[in-house]
Amino acid sequence: MKKRTQPAKDLYQQITDQILEALEQGVMPWQKPWDSGWPQMAIPCNGES
Repeated sequence: MKKRTQPAKDLYQQITDQILEALEQGVMPWQKPWDSGWPQMAIPCNGES
């Protein structure tokens, strides 16, 4: 069995640091970066309706 070279905790800390750095720069990853489009695009369409 292969032994890990880095503990998983270091990976989690690295990802957390990247997220915090992005937040400090004003990036909000939970907001969609695109326009929602026309309202007509939201109307469901199938063969029966």
